[in-house]
Amino acid sequence: MAFPKILFISSDSNHDTVIEELKTLLDAGLQWYQLRMKSTPNDEILNTALVCKQLCADYNCLFTINDSHVLTKQVDADGVHLGKKDLDPAKAREILHESQHIGLTCNVMDDVMEAYKKKANYVGVGPYQFTSTKKNLAPVLGTDGYAAIINDGKYRKNVPIVAVGGLDLDAVKALQTVGVKHFAFSSYFTGENGVQNFKTIAEHVG
Repeated sequence: MAFPKILFISSDSNHDTVIEELKTLLDAGLQWYQLRMKSTPNDEILNTALVCKQLCADYNCLFTINDSHVLTKQVDADGVHLGKKDLDPAKAREILHESQHIGLTCNVMDDVMEAYKKKANYVGVGPYQFTSTKKNLAPVLGTDGYAAIINDGKYRKNVPIVAVGGLDLDAVKALQTVGVKHFAFSSYFTGENGVQNFKTIAEHVG
């Protein structure tokens, strides 16, 4: 499965804000989106997910839902991203359609190897550096941490690493030197300079 090089992870905000962020970035050319609303009631998440699903379909943008395999199946999203405390990926695979992708959160090579065993379609590896977006932050990796994973003899190039956690243009440039090709952003693509930041990153990664 081919994944776009840039993933935008939604802010943990209300319905209107999330939808406005998505519309703005879709208009700018976004091709991969993850809905992540951890502090929102389930009924509002469902309503938001349904709108996001339609918007992404209209723009031919890959739509991933964070944490919930149930919601992923309910709205027929393109896939789900599962954290270490979420449902076992093997069980999620039994529930989801074969065409729906599964991404897993990883921090070290052992996590990545486990993701391989569980047939993840991609791995979200991070954090690159400190980020206030995510609570319970795992140890930061820096460029050397990603290099260690990619240079490990057990690393599989057919399962993309998506770098996540405190990324900006300088971080992308540094990570590209060690072979990282996919990058996830959240707050860097929102606010006054969000669209320009997206366009700059998109132009740089090609």
